[in-house]
Amino acid sequence: MISLIYLALYFMLSIVESKRKKQILLLDTFRYTEDKIVNTTVYCKCEDCSCPGRAIQYGSDPPNGINIRTLYKKSCALAFMSPQEVGKIWTVIIARFQDIEHIEVFYDYVTNRWVDDDALFDLSLWNYFDFKSSRTNNS
Repeated sequence: MISLIYLALYFMLSIVESKRKKQILLLDTFRYTEDKIVNTTVYCKCEDCSCPGRAIQYGSDPPNGINIRTLYKKSCALAFMSPQEVGKIWTVIIARFQDIEHIEVFYDYVTNRWVDDDALFDLSLWNYFDFKSSRTNNS
């Protein structure tokens, strides 16, 4: 029974490209456009107001834009990590995001200027792990 449902969905579902080069999911008589992306999940909203809900695509391989955004966030978070762990964490980050095309230039930049022991900017200048002042400027 389940295989028949999947088979029926397979023939009713198609993905086309719009004039603006965006993917549109056609399911039955409804058109879904990409609404938002959270991690590796893509949420699509229906263009018809009478449509029952959203289409959700769960994936294990995020688009390159998400990878770059996540890499950027993790790189910025190094400023709040323990100074003894920054090098190890940076190595893990490099290993995780190795599949991004031409990313070696960014890795070399961050490593040479921020992370290495003989980096251009010393760790004590940019690491806030042991920051002793107040965290906000609120009174």
